[in-house]
Amino acid sequence: MSSTSAPRVLLRNMFDAAIASAQPALCVPPHLPEPPRGRLIVVGAGNLGNPTGADVTNLLSLDPAKVTDRIHKYTETSFGDFEMRAAQKGDSNLAIILVGAVLIPMVFAKPGQYQDPTDPKKQKTAFGQGTIFFRHGAKSEPGTTDDIRQAIDRRLGEIRKEWIGGVRKVVEAPSGSVVSVLPRDIGASSSPATVPIRVTDDPSAPKYQVLDPNKTHPHKTRDVIAEINKRLPIGYKINTFDFQCLRKVHGVAGRPDFVYRNLWGSAQYSQSLIDWVMEEFARDSDLFTTCRAMHKTLGK
Repeated sequence: MSSTSAPRVLLRNMFDAAIASAQPALCVPPHLPEPPRGRLIVVGAGNLGNPTGADVTNLLSLDPAKVTDRIHKYTETSFGDFEMRAAQKGDSNLAIILVGAVLIPMVFAKPGQYQDPTDPKKQKTAFGQGTIFFRHGAKSEPGTTDDIRQAIDRRLGEIRKEWIGGVRKVVEAPSGSVVSVLPRDIGASSSPATVPIRVTDDPSAPKYQVLDPNKTHPHKTRDVIAEINKRLPIGYKINTFDFQCLRKVHGVAGRPDFVYRNLWGSAQYSQSLIDWVMEEFARDSDLFTTCRAMHKTLGK
């Protein structure tokens, strides 16, 4: 490079860097929040977004617990992470269903059939056993190999981001910091060879997995509901939606002593959560009724 071209190259590089720093596609994304997980289903509007005039009153008045139970009937999965809200476009009423995301796609365990409106003697099939549906634009359609690959890639990307975040913490740690590598299972021991740790509720303190979560949090959602129903008064039963309302209203997901969620599976719950629920119910027999009402208010 000649001495006369060096200043030109330097100025050109400075100019390109200045332009790049002002490009919205480059400078805005780092300051945007994470995209929301899950999707919206709009009832009462066509594929182009125009209102169809459909009556959504019955849908909005539907008990979410019935939807949760129906989902469990066909998928054998307890899923209640959805909300139904009323909306308007012009003079038309719409219903919006906010559906949360799942770590693992849900597979239909039994076929869904309904009566053919044109011929009552015939049955039509909405979905078959073993199928998985994915959103393709405005439609929910049976999944393809590519859909499953993308779902796996998205999850791997989330895990990779978590790992990179952990590595960054180590790299950016102050000089003199010590990294301790501990085994997964940690229990009380009097052996002088053990590594001492201190349990604290300080949110800025390092986190350690002190016990096997399969032992401390052995219950799945259905186990928690079954155990609570065993201990409730005769004739009083709760369902998955009741439990989801309690989770949201009382912030159960933020209590590591109550809930543990691994990278791939569904949430696991501790016995202490069941005991806590029964203590709360003993103090207030309207616990679940109140949670339902508050859940509906929080969803607005």
